[in-house]
Amino acid sequence: MAVTYAYTLLRTESFGSERVMDWQVTATGTYTTGGDAFTLAQLGLTQLDFISIMYDGSASNTNGIAIVAPNISGKLWQLFGSNSSSGTTFPELGSSTTVTGFQFVARCYGVA
Repeated sequence: MAVTYAYTLLRTESFGSERVMDWQVTATGTYTTGGDAFTLAQLGLTQLDFISIMYDGSASNTNGIAIVAPNISGKLWQLFGSNSSSGTTFPELGSSTTVTGFQFVARCYGVA
């Protein structure tokens, strides 16, 4: 089963034509190597300029922490895990990795 993401709007602000929206994103299912798609409509925007990720340190993250790398041009959430070797890059999670319950906050900047 591929990952589905639930989006809960936490905060929104406007700065001229720019909108800043904080979304709590909750994953359910197993990760797809290469990333899982999101749409601008899911983020309440018509144009996306920047995303900043904040991690949810609550107990609901039962599968530990993953690093979220938003791929803005491809509109993908890409997840990377830890590596046991010092000084090496984080590997992308494998396709069979369960991420159910993983949460993060995505601060999205763009035009609504």
